[in-house]
Amino acid sequence: MSDSLAQQLSTDLAEAASRTAPSLLLLRGRRRRAASGTVIDSQSFLVSDHLLDTDDEVRARTSEGEVTARVVGGDAGTDLALLQGEAGGLTPVTFSA
Repeated sequence: MSDSLAQQLSTDLAEAASRTAPSLLLLRGRRRRAASGTVIDSQSFLVSDHLLDTDDEVRARTSEGEVTARVVGGDAGTDLALLQGEAGGLTPVTFSA
């Protein structure tokens, strides 16, 4: 890999990380097991289902702060859970073509 290609890749990855950081979450439930999640709208996010109990009160940390959330539902088949934050203002992830 040429130096210029490696530098461009590094720049592109840094920009992608900077753009998505506000939409990524670190979560901890009562079991104290960590999970990551992605904000899908100003109040909701998706995480790995197997890490949370339905009655868990979850603390979610973003690069912009912390929010308390509750598990709204989950699907063991896809290993996804939907959580809803008690306060809005989260930054949803955006995808571009």
